[in-house]
Amino acid sequence: MPPVAFDQGSPGRLVSFLFEGDETVSCEVCFEAFQPIQRPPKILPCGHNFCSQCLFSICCHQEYYLLDSIKCPTCRRQFSTTTAKNAPTNYDLCKILESVKKGREVNNVTVIHVSGTEEPKTPKTSKSDKKKKTWKSTDLDRERRHREEIQFLAPDVKRLAGGSKREKVAVKRCQDCKRKVTAKNLEKLARYCEECSTSASVNFSCLECCVNLHNGHHLFSVQQMCSIKQQVLDEVREIRSKTVDAGERFDRRLSELRSAGAPIDSPSTCCCETKLHERSPRPTRCHNPKARGQATSPHDASQVHTLSARLEKAVIIPQNHDSPMHATKACDRFSSSFCSTATTTSRIRQQRLTVRGDDSLAREALHAIVSVLPQNEKSAQLAEILMRFTPKDTVEQRKQLYLNAAKLIVQFLYEDRDLPALEMFKDFFLNAFYQLHVLSRKKNEFGTETKKISRSQIWKSVQFCYNELLKVASKKFPASHPERIDVIDDLAYLCHLFADVCDQSTVTVCMIEAARARASDSFLDETQRNLADERLQQIDDHLLDCRKAQKLQQLRSTKQKSGLKSLFSCLRSTATA
Repeated sequence: MPPVAFDQGSPGRLVSFLFEGDETVSCEVCFEAFQPIQRPPKILPCGHNFCSQCLFSICCHQEYYLLDSIKCPTCRRQFSTTTAKNAPTNYDLCKILESVKKGREVNNVTVIHVSGTEEPKTPKTSKSDKKKKTWKSTDLDRERRHREEIQFLAPDVKRLAGGSKREKVAVKRCQDCKRKVTAKNLEKLARYCEECSTSASVNFSCLECCVNLHNGHHLFSVQQMCSIKQQVLDEVREIRSKTVDAGERFDRRLSELRSAGAPIDSPSTCCCETKLHERSPRPTRCHNPKARGQATSPHDASQVHTLSARLEKAVIIPQNHDSPMHATKACDRFSSSFCSTATTTSRIRQQRLTVRGDDSLAREALHAIVSVLPQNEKSAQLAEILMRFTPKDTVEQRKQLYLNAAKLIVQFLYEDRDLPALEMFKDFFLNAFYQLHVLSRKKNEFGTETKKISRSQIWKSVQFCYNELLKVASKKFPASHPERIDVIDDLAYLCHLFADVCDQSTVTVCMIEAARARASDSFLDETQRNLADERLQQIDDHLLDCRKAQKLQQLRSTKQKSGLKSLFSCLRSTATA
């Protein structure tokens, strides 16, 4: 519904509008319906209402950029962040929402009028009515006698006797009282109850049972169920077309790489390609009646972009060894690096950072990005940075190369166009900043540079890169999507690594994103919800480790200050003595 400021003088009109129109009052930021307990509305001085979660997120976003004011998303009036955080709950609107909810529950009574079933108030019997009753009774007696006679006949004769009758009409039974309802009268005399249907088959209830046993439940007629089925078929058709298009793009890109002379046929790359195709889920049969010409779907749309990115990365990695033993080791190395998105957590990606002693993972990730980016000045600069990596680099030179590469890659995130798979950018940022963390702990043994890159400067680059990465992830994926949770998990892991220089605003952003993911996981199934809970628990563990390290650092600095104070006091006492 359109954004409307809450008017204290018109609650009755708002209640009737909501009750009669079946509308909901929703937040203008997340477009979720207000709930008195889970999502209470907060009213700003301008009169507009927003949910508490969105208002808190806006305030934290402004404080992250050191701003002390926010603007109303509806009327653009400016308020201080303190005023917004302390905005009162709109209890009047909560009462209205509760009354509307109760009114809908109370008035959701199954009262169905069926024409032709009412009897006249003053029934009169006539001669024709008496004749009809007599005919009906004699007809019933005749059928009863016929059934009694044929039950003693032979099976063949019984089948012939039964075949002479009229063809039987398809009949369904009420799931409660087992009353017969013909398929012809199913639309008028039966309804489908959503709450009470537990089996896979569709069972209907007669109108009398709907009123007595299913009062207040969500009931659907046959026509409504047919319209819902058609809507689902349209959605399946749309998803199938997207899946087919994604699979065609994947196959087209694979053929382009082969025609361009890419090392597709090398032993390690072929092994990686085979394993990537094995990880793709098996094709499922198409349930769309209009698309039965194609029996199977070539690829799964949810993983085709990830497979494309991994294939690009596996293709462009230079082959240093040609022997079968080295090829097998390289294949195992790549297959362990790129696990399936449906079953891999960020902890596996973070654990493999320490598998290799060198920084080959970061350089391979940079090489993959250079190969898929369009040819322009920025990509040429990125390729030049990649060529500068040598074993003779000093610690500070290697730091500067990684920081320059991260700065150039962020410029590609600025541009509003279709980028390659986001996993390639996440992979480079995680590996590059991990290597910067390792390098910042080392001493420069081969150079005499006086200007050193501190950990604070590296952390500013982390903030800069992941801020843009989060913007792209928030535009492409919902809060509970695994790709978006993956970015938050990597950022929380870096907060743990750089706990000595990490700021509180970044930790707050991670906490807010994790809370959003928990609040929106109701749309996931049980398996996806368990996986999301596991990854969110990892984020909490990283942030908890970061707070512990920061607290320990504060205690150490306080102890040093107290020791210096006691030393100075002793010196003063000796000087006065």
